[in-house]
Amino acid sequence: MPLSGRLRWLVLFVALSALGGVWAVATPLYGVPDEPAHAVYSAAAVRGELFEPGDGNRVEVRVPADFAAAGAVPVCYAFQPEVPAGCAAAYPDVDGEASVVTTAGRYPPAYYLYAGLATFVDSGAQTVYLMRLLTAVLVGALLASATCSVLDRRRAPWTSLGLALAGTPMLFFFAGAVNPQAPEIAAAVLLWTSGAALLVTLRADPGRQLRLRDPLVRRVVVGAAVLSLARPLSLLWLALVVACLLGAFATAPALRAIVTSRAGVVGAVVVGITSLTTLGWVLVRDSLIQQDVPIFADLPFSQAVITAVEKADNEYREMIGVFGWRDNAAPGIAYVVFTLLLGSLLLVGSSGARRRQLAVLAALAGVVLLLPGVLDLSEYESSAFAWQGRYTLPIAVGVPLLLGFFADERGQRRVDLGVTVDHSMRRVALAFGAGLVVVHVAAFVGALNRNVHGVSGWWFVSQPGWVPPLPSWLLVAGCVVVCCSLAAGLVGVVGSQADRPAGGRSVRPPEQTGLGTGAAPVDRVDQSEATRR
Repeated sequence: MPLSGRLRWLVLFVALSALGGVWAVATPLYGVPDEPAHAVYSAAAVRGELFEPGDGNRVEVRVPADFAAAGAVPVCYAFQPEVPAGCAAAYPDVDGEASVVTTAGRYPPAYYLYAGLATFVDSGAQTVYLMRLLTAVLVGALLASATCSVLDRRRAPWTSLGLALAGTPMLFFFAGAVNPQAPEIAAAVLLWTSGAALLVTLRADPGRQLRLRDPLVRRVVVGAAVLSLARPLSLLWLALVVACLLGAFATAPALRAIVTSRAGVVGAVVVGITSLTTLGWVLVRDSLIQQDVPIFADLPFSQAVITAVEKADNEYREMIGVFGWRDNAAPGIAYVVFTLLLGSLLLVGSSGARRRQLAVLAALAGVVLLLPGVLDLSEYESSAFAWQGRYTLPIAVGVPLLLGFFADERGQRRVDLGVTVDHSMRRVALAFGAGLVVVHVAAFVGALNRNVHGVSGWWFVSQPGWVPPLPSWLLVAGCVVVCCSLAAGLVGVVGSQADRPAGGRSVRPPEQTGLGTGAAPVDRVDQSEATRR
């Protein structure tokens, strides 16, 4: 029996939050890039330390004395993949306050005000784990809402697969950390999915009345608002996501329906306020300032271009999963399987896209490939090619999501013509589900092994050099159970959507509809629901 909307959201929320939660426990304290700086700023932000002066991106704040040791905790194993995390000193639990320097003290404060609430609940190491869990549940809520936007569509098997690909292990690694990176990516996923679903719905039914109680409208507003508040560059990603969605799916009647509705106006006002707030903060606090690392100051520009191009391969792997302090790549099988799945979706989605949609997809791919290099080259003398693949994920996730929507639109046009539904989607979904379980479990086990044994050691062979808060076998089992459960749900949903024609109509073979082999190519047919009625 199908789950109700709220119960379905709750089940998804629990499962997706749990996946971030196992990463939170499997990662040693401050074992995530820049986590000490973000944790310190979270503790400072909720205590009103928001406008402290600084030297460059280094800002000194007053925080509970526990956090004075934050920066020193990962020193013994960060950037040293052979060293297990057990070398770190025990995290202190002391009273009083201390002055601590953070490199995140100029960032927009919304996430830090949220994560910092945990510092009023507990102290010591437990505080950091609570902040991580707050991040995991925020990411779980955003991704559950995005998933519901896809599941609410009557026939969207390929979009479901694209959404599954958008949730890379790197996203959940940061979902289990004190860092605004994962909430930014999850909010972008919510905006991509809900925005595309809303525009596709309005294109089919331009007379539809938009209301604030419409779940799609609420999700679009929440996704855009959270994205705009997340990080200093989030406004750029917001603009790019909106531009891509409008270019791929918008029609004049659909835009008219949005701008003339009260829901559209209220949503625009809310997102406008959050965006202007972040823009003002970024300008006043100079949030984009970088740490001065002039190790490439004398590098000729021609060599800098070569360096930026050579980084592209590593940035792609970082979007899938490079863990620790960027010192622990996922097992090779994770990259191979993920790339095969993405390539399969690319073949199907691009073949179902219209010319305008292909142009948008090409432009988006160009931005994903070229923008990191352009930004690196703009200040490599001082920033030392600081761009990381995870920074690109808010727009990169749009590639599999758009491909899924394009493939489903082609499938819908075939259904409208009476072409028999392709029931092989169940096998496709099974392959995707199994492949994604391999990707996530391999990445998780590899990251946990690095923390427990170092990359040169292995289970049952080397003595553990770090003991996580829960037994390693239990963490691995938890990851396997959650991933298999999500994969089983994906297979079931895709199979049911592939079997269910739009509107519940029976699908007749071409000879029964009068559309034989001499009919017009299905890719050129664009019948809306309004036209068919």
